This record gives sequence, C-alpha cells and structure tokens, in this order.
Amino acid sequence: PLFRSVVTRAKEAESTSTGRDCESPTNESVEEENKNRETAPEEEESEKLFQAKSTPKPAESKAVTGEEEERNVLEMLCILYIFDAKSHSWIEKGRGVLHLNDMDQKLAQSRIVIRAQANFRVILNTLVWTHMVCERAGRKSLRLTALDSEGGGVHVCLVKCAVKDCETLYQAINERLQKVKENKPDGDASKESVSIDTDNVGRVAETETGNSREEDGVNST
Repeated sequence: PLFRSVVTRAKEAESTSTGRDCESPTNESVEEENKNRETAPEEEESEKLFQAKSTPKPAESKAVTGEEEERNVLEMLCILYIFDAKSHSWIEKGRGVLHLNDMDQKLAQSRIVIRAQANFRVILNTLVWTHMVCERAGRKSLRLTALDSEGGGVHVCLVKCAVKDCETLYQAINERLQKVKENKPDGDASKESVSIDTDNVGRVAETETGNSREEDGVNST
C-alpha cells in the first residue's frame, strides 16, 4: 500500500505540471504571436500597393484640335454674335473660349478660333486678313469681319468679353493686321475687298446687344 500511494502521488504531480504547461504559454510564444498579428496588416497593405503599381494604367487620349502647331497668343472667355443682314439684328452663336493664334510669324499669318464652352465645337474660325475690320463697338465689345472657313463669304461678328480682355484683344489683332498689310500688297488682295456699312452695324449693335447697359453676363474686369 505504501508503494502504491507513492506511485499515485508521483502520477498526480506529473499530470499537474503537464496541465500547467499547457494552460500557461511561455512569454516567448506570446510575443511571437503578437508580432505576427502586427505584421499581418502591413504585409497585406504592401501587397495591395505592389499590385496597384504593377497594374498598367489605360493610355490617356488627347483631343486633337488642329492648333497644336500654332502659338497661342491670347485666350479668353467671350460671347459671339453674328450680324444678320436680312433682319438687321445680331444672332448669338454661343459662349466660348477665344484663341488668337500665330500660325507663321515669318509670313505674319494669324487666326481667331472660338470654341463653344459646352462641347468645344468651333463657332468661329477666321484668318486675320488684309481687309479685316477690327474696331471697338463698346467698352466690352469688339466688332470685326470674319472670313467663313467653309467658303460662305464674309460675316460681321461681335465679340463681347471683359473690359481688360477687350482692350488686349483689340490691340493684338490690330498689330497683326498691320503686319499682314505690310507683307501683302493691295493688288494681291483685291478679291478680299468687301463693302460693309459699319455705321449701320454699329447702331444695331448698340440696340440689340445693349452695349450702353453692359448687361451681357460677362465679367466687367
């Protein structure tokens, strides 16, 4: 009986120590487990970043406007009107962005392009030509004659913009007009000559577009 009691106590002591080892993990195992938990999110994030960088981006397509080879001199917001000779009134063609571009400085070739602000549709495309009329119709409006790019003759246009832009545009166009006239003799430009009743057009401009009130929605500065 004494031997059995000794053996029984030895087994109980062994089972107790084994249970304690299973129940309480060592400090090293706890630290390792915590470290694994901390590094797991970092590894996932770095993997996502690597996949994002390695994924090829779609190529960006640039719209071709035909002005890529030209030097842009001025760019401004404006409202374009075309004079209707039949009704003796101005017809609004739209609001958009005006570009004054130099096409060839040696030959003194320049053009004015206006694109609609909503869809970038071209609403005016005219060269700065020898007999072009460019004059002030008001503090915020410039009257000029434009050659129709589609062969539809000459149109009288009214460009309304901010006061500062109007003065800048007036000076820039007239500087280029002077260069065109110097480089091209009058005899070579007889077919470009056009007769326009500018006084009548000016009176209609003041009546129809309200230049005296300046109520056109374009900023005054």
